[in-house]
Amino acid sequence: MAGDKVSVIIPTFNRAQIVCDALESVYAQSYRPVEVVVVDDGSTDGTEAAVGEWSRLHTDEGFSVKYIAQSNRGASAARNAGFRESSGRFIQFLDSDDRLAVGALDRAVAEMQRTGADLLHFGMEFTSFETGEVLSTYLPCRGTDLLADLLERRIVGYGVAFLRRRHLCEQVGDWDESMTIAEDRDYCFRCILESRNPRKTTACYYIVRQHPGTRVSSVKKKVQGLQDRLYGETKIVNRLKEIDASLPEDLIRGYRAKLYLLAASMYRQGEVELGRRCGRLASQLTCTKRLFGRDCRAHLLWRLGPSLGPVAYALLAWWRTASAGVTAPRRSPSPVGQPNGCEKHPSRSMRRTLPKSAPAGDRGSGSDYPASGTCGTPMQLGHHEPR
Repeated sequence: MAGDKVSVIIPTFNRAQIVCDALESVYAQSYRPVEVVVVDDGSTDGTEAAVGEWSRLHTDEGFSVKYIAQSNRGASAARNAGFRESSGRFIQFLDSDDRLAVGALDRAVAEMQRTGADLLHFGMEFTSFETGEVLSTYLPCRGTDLLADLLERRIVGYGVAFLRRRHLCEQVGDWDESMTIAEDRDYCFRCILESRNPRKTTACYYIVRQHPGTRVSSVKKKVQGLQDRLYGETKIVNRLKEIDASLPEDLIRGYRAKLYLLAASMYRQGEVELGRRCGRLASQLTCTKRLFGRDCRAHLLWRLGPSLGPVAYALLAWWRTASAGVTAPRRSPSPVGQPNGCEKHPSRSMRRTLPKSAPAGDRGSGSDYPASGTCGTPMQLGHHEPR
């Protein structure tokens, strides 16, 4: 009996040599029916020919590939175009240099059908592109809801580590094409707010392949990235202010502390004006306890950062370790050689046991977790673009 169709949307730009690896990982899924929508965002390296040749060699009942070409408009525009051309009841975004794990769609769709979820967040493995060796593993946190995870920056894979029902994507609307950085966080935030039954599981269904082409290091794009992050956080704050009365105060305070730390990080990168704007944005989030504990420490750091200079950043490093749950964003994966790719920093509350294929067991509150093992605050492994 055929199930509901899954649409896998793959935006790509000049990845003719590796986009077929992503296609292979989808074709290898046992789940059917599946349609793949490849959106070529202005490639000049023969991507169309590579995808066309692969499609001719891989014909299967219940499996189809649709190729769309557009001018170079960015990853968000490519994802929007792919969604408009898709027809599946379930939507999965896949970067063209990554892969789906074996059996991912079967298990994810079964979980969503069993629970009635419209949004499923799952784990990810980060592997070496050259050797395939697992460098680190991200597992969703236990005992928290997805909105808290997003505001506390505990989610990795905002755009790709989710399977969504089509009606949820339609309610949320398009990806923000004006953003080049953090557009996935913005889209994820809107999905979580609109979701009526979000779920998460510690099963790893997505494989990120780390390679030198993943990051962009130009100064101009770094500044643009900070501006986009501030713009994205402004959209989140404005939306939270609309629903402030229904949110726990600790959640707002924790997010406010994160914004102050982000502002201090902007100071450290020389963007003082952006840091001031970010701190003022954090000040718009009001609570009964206006400044208390870690919230107060983060606020003082923002206030004193421009005048104290390096001293302030030394305080940031100390407060980051002293404040459980408040960690500055990390931008590199765990070093190779750690057990199961787990980075061991007990003082930073980042310890994790990473069962490779632990079965998920229902623990309620919209979350599934294994019977054994622990999930701590995950590392922020950096922004991963399909470009």
